[in-house]
Order: sequence, then C-alpha cells, then structure tokens
Amino acid sequence: MMNWDALGAVGEVAGAIGVIISLVYLATQIRYSARTAEDSATRDVFAGVGVQLTSMVENSNSEVILRGLLDYKNLVGQEKFTFDGLMGSLMFLVESSFISHDAKLLTDDTMENWGCFLRPRLLAYPGMRDWWADTKDIYVPQAQEWIDREIARTDVESDFWVIK
Repeated sequence: MMNWDALGAVGEVAGAIGVIISLVYLATQIRYSARTAEDSATRDVFAGVGVQLTSMVENSNSEVILRGLLDYKNLVGQEKFTFDGLMGSLMFLVESSFISHDAKLLTDDTMENWGCFLRPRLLAYPGMRDWWADTKDIYVPQAQEWIDREIARTDVESDFWVIK
C-alpha cells in the first residue's frame, strides 16, 4: 500500500505535467493567433491597394495622375484636388502599413515590396516628390522618414509609365 507522501509526490508530478501541457498548448495558440493577425493585416493592405489603384484609373483620374507626376506644381483646382486625394489615400495605406509593420503585423518583406512598388511607379517622378514635400507633415514621423529613405533609393531617371 502507498503512503500519503508517495501519493502526494505522484499528484505533484501529474500537476506539473498538466502545467507543461497547458503552456505548450498556450504557446501554440499564441503563435497561431500571431500568424492569423499578420495574414489579416497583409490581406487588408492588398485589398486597400486594389481599391485605391482602381480609383486612380477611373474616369479622368489617370490623366490627372500622369500630369501630376510630371508637374504637380502646375495642377490647379479640381486636378490638384484629385491628385492630392488619390495620392493622399495611397500614402495613408503606406502609413497604415508602416504602423502595422512596427506592431509586427507586417513583415520586412511586405514593406520592401511597398518600396519596390512606389520607387519606379511614383517616387521617380518630380511631381510626386513635389507633392510629398508639400504634404508629408500630415503623416506620422516614422512613415515620413521611410518615404524619404525610399525617395533617396529611387532612380529618378527611370520612367516606368513612359511619360517623361
């Protein structure tokens, strides 16, 4: 027959095993939750970009965008309003991505993909750089610094849209 000390020791070992199993389960759930949050943030970025790009090519918006990329300073009235609204919306998506990246919800690769998208398509053009200089103060400082670094990395001689 077992004595009470032996029975207590068996109970402590069983309890310790239960705690270890619970911790392993919790760690697995936390990892899964983190991956789910990252996936959700990435999907949100892509969905937002898709909507934004669609609006940039609707109606006469594409004409305004192309003119603004070359010469933002000479846009007036509705053209300037349209260009500012469309570029502002796109940059708010970039800013949101940057904030999500800082929260570890987006990977470094996602942010590098943003740079690869922006540098040739927008940042290479003088009008976009002029617009950014005029409006960058409305974005969080970290996003401003990131865009400024991307501008510094941009080949300003490139002409992705063949409009120069």
